[in-house]
Amino acid sequence: MNRFSGEAKIVVQAQHVHGGVHAGRRPWPVPRGIPIPPWDFTDRDDPLRWLRERCAEAAVGIRTLVITGPPGIGKTLLARALAKMEQGRFPGGSLMVRGAAHERGEPGLFSMLGALLERLGVADRHQPEDVEGRRDLYRSMTSEDPCLVLLDGVSEALHIRELAPNAPGSVVLVTASRSLRGLQLDGAEHLELRELDPEHSGLLFAKVAGDPHREAAHLVRFCEGHPHALRLLGSQVRDLHETSIVEFAAQMEDERRRLRALSPSRGTGVSASFTVVYRRLDPGARRLYRLLTLLPGPHFTADRVAALADTSMTEARRALGVLADAHLLRREPGGRFAFSGLVRVHAAGLAAGDAPEERRAALARAVRHDVRKAAFADRRLMGERQRAASHAELLTGAVDPFADRREAVAWLRAERANLPALMRAAQGVGLHTEVWQLAEALVAFYLNHRYLAEWATVCELGLAAARATGARRAEARLRLAASRVFMTRGEPDLAWAETERAAALAAADADQVGRAPRDLALAASVWEHRGRVLRERDPAAALAAFGTSRELNERAGERRGRALALLFGADPLVSLGRPGEARSQVEEALAGFRALGDDRMAARALIALARLLLRLGERREAAALLDAALMELGGTHYEAEARELLAALARDGADAEAHLRAALKVYADEGHPRARELSALLEAPRPGRNRAGRG
Repeated sequence: MNRFSGEAKIVVQAQHVHGGVHAGRRPWPVPRGIPIPPWDFTDRDDPLRWLRERCAEAAVGIRTLVITGPPGIGKTLLARALAKMEQGRFPGGSLMVRGAAHERGEPGLFSMLGALLERLGVADRHQPEDVEGRRDLYRSMTSEDPCLVLLDGVSEALHIRELAPNAPGSVVLVTASRSLRGLQLDGAEHLELRELDPEHSGLLFAKVAGDPHREAAHLVRFCEGHPHALRLLGSQVRDLHETSIVEFAAQMEDERRRLRALSPSRGTGVSASFTVVYRRLDPGARRLYRLLTLLPGPHFTADRVAALADTSMTEARRALGVLADAHLLRREPGGRFAFSGLVRVHAAGLAAGDAPEERRAALARAVRHDVRKAAFADRRLMGERQRAASHAELLTGAVDPFADRREAVAWLRAERANLPALMRAAQGVGLHTEVWQLAEALVAFYLNHRYLAEWATVCELGLAAARATGARRAEARLRLAASRVFMTRGEPDLAWAETERAAALAAADADQVGRAPRDLALAASVWEHRGRVLRERDPAAALAAFGTSRELNERAGERRGRALALLFGADPLVSLGRPGEARSQVEEALAGFRALGDDRMAARALIALARLLLRLGERREAAALLDAALMELGGTHYEAEARELLAALARDGADAEAHLRAALKVYADEGHPRARELSALLEAPRPGRNRAGRG
């Protein structure tokens, strides 16, 4: 006969209980000890749906569901919400034990079993005095009807296994601030709880703060979707008396005071919950947790972290894994890691106590690591060319991390958000040489991928650093790079101003006799950039500038620079009505790039030659050249230029539109001004679509 009748249960205390026979029967209510969630519980529909589906699948066997996430993210509230919704599924009751109230190891298991048995109606004096006896009694008393057992903050796999009830259809629900991947071997399923989105963050804040405090809603962003922080923010704003909203907002906006503003009393608040987890870390993970606040970008890799901490890759990966398992870091795609929400603020507060000289040395190691890696990427993209930085010195003893250009580009793309931020941090502690070296290396990427806003920022930071160290050659080269940014934006006057500043720095007047080859090469680059600016407004002057550039490159022994002057000098020849000479120059440049093994520039020469052939009516040969160029330049800025020409060559309107849309995608991704023009072109009547433009 079933021992349960409605909400009453008969507990039989028999001989096996403890110390002899205690036969007897007495009613005991079905335990429902898990508290319901608070009234402001917000936006956990998807996690609840996932949990409820797993509970429904637990008809046979025991299901273990583990909810993990950063401290204060709402794991326990989610578990309480599930217990309320699924109460009818567990006639054996809903039990809860808090891991924080018990010791670790066997003593903790003994006391947790005792707590669960008490909730099942077995008084402490009737419980066995050993772990095995308590475990057997617990299993016996949970063997008939399914029950839900919430192990809140229980982080030892052994405890979780031993505290599982014995009735088929039961569910063990675990909340933990660190990963419990070892339980996967037991069939446990994991749900990682993340921060609230902006919409639901606002709703939670409004619930707690109330409508009168709408003027403080802009402060929600500082909580970064962290539910506990949002509740504390709402309660603080709701109870403001002597402190005005303006004063409180000033505290929230100051990162150093933000967590204090969200801690209404000592030992409570967001900071306290993070500190509990931090104190459980080993010394190496604690040190790294503090050091990581030096890296300002959104994510970081193990090799950069190893340089930062001056440790091996193995130790860096281990410590990162410890922090990720504790949910103080998030694992990101591509082997990267990132801070979770407000955790960075907490870590920065702890790091404030570290020695400044130690932190500067750590940042310098990380920056120099990235300078070397960017320099290797530069070489993969651009090959041998004149640079202000001495790669012979910079890369001595270092191992090239990239097998080919594709790997180098992939790394540069992934680090787009990190490297400019790292440059700012390095500039703030006086690492000026490293900043301009990094800026120069990144030019190779931005020449092929025109993310103009980022490129302008990198040039600005590099120029300031070069000026700070008196690195005139570096400043000149970065000003030439800045002129390319302005030309791409359609601002030729600003481009010309940067070119002339570079000319002054390089002393690129008429007295080049006797200069060292690298001085001649820099002067040649200045004249090349002058020609680029002049080719639209004054083709004859542009042609002369490219001629001077070619001559200086020849004197410097710069074969690549000479080929560049030939290639770009073809445009003013076309404008001056000399297409035959232009074709000869492009073909000579193409041969020069191929002799140097510069496939990238050879492909660009193919595009230039195809444009000339299109003008001369040789459409089939032009199309073949463009197809060959795309094989080399696909995924770069120059793909768009080739696509526009292929659209002009297409005989089918659908093909033309496909090429134009592919070009538009490249331009739009880069923030290139041509995107607006091309978008308008695609919206124009069809006859106007089969028109090529310049990239």
